[in-house]
Amino acid sequence: MATDVRKKPLWTPARFREAVDAGIFDDVKKVELVRGRLVATMVEDWPHYNVASNVKEALQPLLPGFFVERELTVDAGDSLLVPDVLVTRGTRKSRSKLPRLGEILLAIEVADTTLRRDRRLKAPVYTAAGVVIWVVDVRRRQVEAYAGTSAPTVHGVEDSIPVRIDGVVFGEIRVRELFD
Repeated sequence: MATDVRKKPLWTPARFREAVDAGIFDDVKKVELVRGRLVATMVEDWPHYNVASNVKEALQPLLPGFFVERELTVDAGDSLLVPDVLVTRGTRKSRSKLPRLGEILLAIEVADTTLRRDRRLKAPVYTAAGVVIWVVDVRRRQVEAYAGTSAPTVHGVEDSIPVRIDGVVFGEIRVRELFD
């Protein structure tokens, strides 16, 4: 009887790290491991960079004492994710290692060419772990907020999105500011 390889992940985080250490990938920032699958990430263009930077800059003053950073690898068990922006407790200086999925309080994926993949592959990994994820749709100029298994709440360019950590609202961000 043949084994169905589609049911078994071909890549584990350990194997992925070995491949990175062996130099198999020219640029490790262009590949993520999502549930055993290698997923190519986009080359960051200006709109993507600008929006991700705006998200980080908008969050930082609302979340003093929290760690808000761009593009850090997150150990998610069978996945190694690299959200565009993430929020955890503590500060950079209080950390001794990269965050694990359970430590993430808010993950933000900026999507201009990766919208479908961010919705279908990455959002379920975050929400299954109880992590709120914002998918920022650059083309439609809106933010989809995913929490739990319910459908996302969509915030248009004229709306504000609440910054909620553990049920506490720390403030709001005008969606328009993310695209300026």
